[in-house]
Amino acid sequence: MRGHACGLLLLAQVAGQATGMTMSERKRVSVCGETFTEDQIVSGQAHISEAVFMVGVDPKEQTASLLAAAKAELAWEPQTTFANIGLFWGTMGQDQVLWFMRRDEIKYIQADCQTQAATGGASGAAGPRGSHSTESA
Repeated sequence: MRGHACGLLLLAQVAGQATGMTMSERKRVSVCGETFTEDQIVSGQAHISEAVFMVGVDPKEQTASLLAAAKAELAWEPQTTFANIGLFWGTMGQDQVLWFMRRDEIKYIQADCQTQAATGGASGAAGPRGSHSTESA
């Protein structure tokens, strides 16, 4: 039995490596287009500031129970929920992000940055067409 369990763990790790994931990096958070692992956050290599994070849940049917657990364990509730498609968002800090990253139901966690675009306006002096800047949310 022990050999069988070890074999399954090895297969799981090999499958993860075949898709570019290691077991410790299977969950990531995306902030402004950059991705960070739990290991990077816990070790201090990355710090997650408070922001509005969008979270995808899979399977979507577990959204309500996941949010009930977040309310009970973190005293946290989302600003908006679309349980029918397995999506919610709300303001989170690093501790909440890590809590969600450690949950099996999570498909993705991301914080989008504020983006501005300039196309030239009336005088055309605002900058090159399509220029943009990003800021952390």
